[in-house]
Amino acid sequence: MTTSKKGQKGQKHQSQPGFLASSKSLIVCPDEGVDRDLPTTPADGSDLDLDSSNSARAAHNGLETNGSRAPVTANGHKEEKGEPRLHQSRRMSSPMMPAFMVSAPGKVIVFGEHAVVYGKAAMAAAISLRSYLLVTTLSKSRRTVALRFPDIALDHVWEIDALPWASFSHPSKKKFYYDLVTTLDAELVEAMKPFVSTVSLNVPEDVRKIHQSAASAFLYLYLSLGSQSSPATIYTLRSTIPIGAGLGSSASICVCLSSALLLQIRALAGPHRDQPANESELQIERINRWAFVGEMCIHGNPSGVDNTVSSGGKAVVFQRKDYNKPPTVLPLRNFPELPLLLVNTRQSRSTATEVAKVAALKQTHPVVTDMMLESINTVTESAHHLISSMSTAERGRPTLLGRLGDLIRINHGLLVSLGVSHPRLERIRELVDYAGIGWTKLTGAGGGGCAITMLKPEIDGQILARLRASLEAEDFEIHETTLGGDGVGVLWPAVLQNGTAEEGGDEIDQEKLLSSDTGSDRPRASYRDNPVWTDIVPVPQDEGGPNPLAAIAYSDEYAEAMAYFRAVMAADEFSERVLDLTEHIIDLNPAHYTVWLYRAKTLFAMKKNLRQEIEWLNEIALAFQKNYQIWYDGLVGPLRGRGLLRRVLILAAFSVAGIIDK
Repeated sequence: MTTSKKGQKGQKHQSQPGFLASSKSLIVCPDEGVDRDLPTTPADGSDLDLDSSNSARAAHNGLETNGSRAPVTANGHKEEKGEPRLHQSRRMSSPMMPAFMVSAPGKVIVFGEHAVVYGKAAMAAAISLRSYLLVTTLSKSRRTVALRFPDIALDHVWEIDALPWASFSHPSKKKFYYDLVTTLDAELVEAMKPFVSTVSLNVPEDVRKIHQSAASAFLYLYLSLGSQSSPATIYTLRSTIPIGAGLGSSASICVCLSSALLLQIRALAGPHRDQPANESELQIERINRWAFVGEMCIHGNPSGVDNTVSSGGKAVVFQRKDYNKPPTVLPLRNFPELPLLLVNTRQSRSTATEVAKVAALKQTHPVVTDMMLESINTVTESAHHLISSMSTAERGRPTLLGRLGDLIRINHGLLVSLGVSHPRLERIRELVDYAGIGWTKLTGAGGGGCAITMLKPEIDGQILARLRASLEAEDFEIHETTLGGDGVGVLWPAVLQNGTAEEGGDEIDQEKLLSSDTGSDRPRASYRDNPVWTDIVPVPQDEGGPNPLAAIAYSDEYAEAMAYFRAVMAADEFSERVLDLTEHIIDLNPAHYTVWLYRAKTLFAMKKNLRQEIEWLNEIALAFQKNYQIWYDGLVGPLRGRGLLRRVLILAAFSVAGIIDK
């Protein structure tokens, strides 16, 4: 069983005590020496979501109505009354839940694209590009829940008590964590609409649609699994998975949300020495089921393969012969971990368009098209047989990889014949073939998106470096990753241990997560590639013509951010994305006079809650205590002439920063 650690770009995940993600079980790891059973009472001090009217339901799931867990046998049945069990004489105290992190992988289709639409088999596998969700519980005096996805510039806060709890907790609607939900309740979706429709009102429509889809998935899960007494929480997500590239980014996010919410209500348990194997599988399946609910909120009628791979890891063979019945999903637990080069064409594509191409070809040339689809199915079945029959010792042998590579090459050729490739996909294959380092095919619907290359063993590092340079020169996005890796994982608490027996470690908080490198070539998503900014034409700095005498050596990240900042200033735009942009620039250059001033103008134009701004200012002030722009440009300048409000805010800011006492 392997451990995983964020930040090992292009490498197999390194061992890291406390953070395990398994293809066979969910691993929740407190510090060594701490009882590995998660507490059985929620962070807000209330019992699990069970009352006296639900005693039968509680007993059915091995839970007593006081919130404690009854012993459960290996087959999942509650032990008999006559057997000994522990009784708690009083309720345990419940301190605020520590911050914790959940992560889940993306996926690629390895074999079977397009044939799967016609009832054939397809194989999908997890990749080591992952989403990371940090869950931070706030003090009991706070009554808000916040969703922060900075990679897509989504940042929204709801008042917990204002949410439609009455609708979701009504006896005819209430779902419990162990329930199987296969369809969305139309009335509950309708009850959420007023709270979803207020998300990201000041961004382009296509971006707003993405934001509101994510918010819808979150709220449906939050309201279904939580309760009105849920503690105030911030859910902060970063992802290394390119969005809209057919890599299961939405499913990865839904698996993270599902896991986090189930952990918060104590519906998942950590590993025990005597834990039955089927208990781990049950917990993975529980996460998977609720992640599928989130996927329904985003996609309407998802296949379920993406969330299944993201939850359990490794690989699955997926087949749906009858669209009126559930698909068949067969896990491949012995799928080998293989080095993979994932290349994003940056070419937008439409799954519906590519599927329509194959349908049109099938109508024009039915016999030939059917033969190609059946051939793709045979390729998938051959790969399944090859992987299922291999021993552990055979998994890395060149001859075996060569046979898999042949099947990858054949599958791609058939997809090209179906007409679903693209010149940029073919260019990737051409460059890889010339380098002679692996076997390449498109993955997903085609027409753009990504290509995958299964790398040959012991390739020359210089050859790979030259290939990377060639791909980057043609504006491809490259990820060196692993195929067939781990599924969902939990870091509890959010502390990376130092690898020794000593106590302590590196605590992960929001600031570290937000400023971290997500593993791409840029420290954060490029504005050029961010759908939030597609309507903006950046204004680069004029250094005095194409050959300036003394150009300032700005970093690419800073130069791009400032180019977009000049554009929004010229347009007099005041919006959420402007706040995100100015926060990014301030992180790069905390002393930028103009950015501070424009941020302050944006705050007042949008009538934002300045308390939240002061909390953010506190962090900046403590990090850069001699930065007078924070105080003058951020607060004093815009507040000049506002009398008492000006004085109170300035005093509050200085007090929070610890500069004055009162």
